[in-house]
Amino acid sequence: MTRDEYEKLPPYIKRNLESEGVYPEALEKVPPKGQPYTNMGVMNSPEYSMPLGGGTQGVTFRPEDPELPTSDRSSFRVYNKRQIERDPKEAFVTRAHEAEHALSGQGRGASAYINGIFDDLVGNEGTDRGVIVDRLIKNSDYLVKNWGLSSTDAKKGYFSPLVYEATRRPYNMLYEQFATLSALEQQTGKRLTADPYVRKHILKTPAEREAYEAVTGLRQTRLDAKDPAPYTRMPGSTATKEDPDDPGFMAKIKSMLGLRQSEIKK
Repeated sequence: MTRDEYEKLPPYIKRNLESEGVYPEALEKVPPKGQPYTNMGVMNSPEYSMPLGGGTQGVTFRPEDPELPTSDRSSFRVYNKRQIERDPKEAFVTRAHEAEHALSGQGRGASAYINGIFDDLVGNEGTDRGVIVDRLIKNSDYLVKNWGLSSTDAKKGYFSPLVYEATRRPYNMLYEQFATLSALEQQTGKRLTADPYVRKHILKTPAEREAYEAVTGLRQTRLDAKDPAPYTRMPGSTATKEDPDDPGFMAKIKSMLGLRQSEIKK
């Protein structure tokens, strides 16, 4: 990035870059090839790479003012150049993770707001947010084996017991965990809420599963006027035939009409 390009960045982005020791001459534009599909919903959020220290693989600098109009909520993403060159698979997860933060910054002004939105969507139909964080940490081995979560994330990152020691409020780490889970969905091409193990041990209620889907991926924005409003929970959207406690939208309609479950199965 040239000095002239750097000077045209919003002041808050320059302040954040400088606080992280990022200097414009080292920034290299990341090519669009291999980008996560969630980038389709991100506006005004260029991607750059440079050598980053301290184990940081990626960072998104977002607006500091949540009252800004959506069109002005530019963000700026920087990835560790070493990871991009060394491990393209993990670099994809990093890019998809940071795209989640760019989307939430664009939609709400700060990524951490996802925590409160999740709480509101679940209400009394699920457990406390901190319990979800705890479940994800305790089941990280499964996520490593079956979803491609990096062993580093499970041992030292947001899915490790170190979360309890590294922050005074570990329950606030949900938005970071969800950003990675959404990235893993994109990498594997699978739907997390359809995984029987996840349904039994992590996102145990329909509300928890529906809220997860409402606060991740392209559900954070609208690509078409016909799309639901961002962060809208869709009752019955995560139902599967194998789940007797979540029979799906049509079964709920029939139930309201007075039909018994035995009749629904017919």
